[in-house]
Amino acid sequence: DASFDTTKKLTLLAEELGFAAVLLAEHTFNWVDPELDQQDAWTTSAALASITKDIELMPAVRPAFKHPAVVAKMACSIDEISGGRAALNLVTGWWQREWEAMGLPPMPHDDRYVRSEEFLTILKGLWTQQHFSFNGRYYQIDDITLTPAPIRKPHPTIYLGGESDVGQRLAAKLADVYLINGRSVAETKVLVDQVRTYAAEEGREMQFGISAFVI
Repeated sequence: DASFDTTKKLTLLAEELGFAAVLLAEHTFNWVDPELDQQDAWTTSAALASITKDIELMPAVRPAFKHPAVVAKMACSIDEISGGRAALNLVTGWWQREWEAMGLPPMPHDDRYVRSEEFLTILKGLWTQQHFSFNGRYYQIDDITLTPAPIRKPHPTIYLGGESDVGQRLAAKLADVYLINGRSVAETKVLVDQVRTYAAEEGREMQFGISAFVI
């Protein structure tokens, strides 16, 4: 149940308990059961921004569903409403059924990451520069300035997963936090070390998020 009432209750509880962030999945319809409620992640985040005080708001976004200039603007709005607590989790693919239901053409794995790199480059450019322009394979931006700019500096936090080599390299190049799905400690260490190495090659340092499963 991803209704607004449920999401609101859990977010306020998480904030009260001291959790640092809340992730809102981006789905057009509920992936567990299409009969269950599924609120839009971005408009819900905007609503939560006005009733929370400390917790970071992290709606997911898939480049297949939204234009990066629109996402950049929405993130600026959420950041202003929340006083600088906006973030996002970029998802390159997942759940092909939803793509098919929306009539979106399939895209090869590596091409999705090319588009995602353009997507993130545009987000960061629009958040940090005036009169930003970009000309890529998938997107073209011509002299856009977003006002107000994000309160959060240098920009809203970007979270990114993906365990293929191209996914790791994209995270090391443009993300702030690399997300790892639950796996053994040894496998996790290999991923962390590899992404940290890629980030160092880019002159960057990474933070890491790990979803842990307790059995």
